[in-house]
Amino acid sequence: MEALVRAGACDAFGRRRDLLWELGLVFRPQTVRGESLLLARGRYECVGENRNVLVTSLESLAPLARRVAASDVSGALPRAHHFGSR
Repeated sequence: MEALVRAGACDAFGRRRDLLWELGLVFRPQTVRGESLLLARGRYECVGENRNVLVTSLESLAPLARRVAASDVSGALPRAHHFGSR
């Protein structure tokens, strides 16, 4: 199948790169999956009109989030405020 896509026999179905991707023949870039909370360390760079954040390391905050979710934090939250009659 790869040879057919690369030869252009399947061009009617879409771009070659997309078709190879769907076949799993194109390597996907490495991503951070399952980590919704990340701490990025790095520096902010401003050169002319360009603004860049250069990330040097990523640290997962998931263990901290799990500890907070497992602990009882309801005492630290304000009580509900009712407008009007109670």
